[in-house]
Amino acid sequence: MRKLGVMYSLIHQRLKEKQYPDSFIWRKDLFVILGRIYHIPKAYRHNVMDELIEGRFMRWNKHDYLEIL
Repeated sequence: MRKLGVMYSLIHQRLKEKQYPDSFIWRKDLFVILGRIYHIPKAYRHNVMDELIEGRFMRWNKHDYLEIL
């Protein structure tokens, strides 16, 4: 596993705070947060989500539902 940057840790922390106590988020809601708060262009939002999953900050639960670890 490669080392991920500080930005992914900040995104993960923000998601955990926003989704407390459930720790689940819809993929679409994640993309809204990435766009509105972090100003990540649409073309790169899937890449950020994939790297968050690869870095074990979150994982797929069912269909478009993600669990924040």
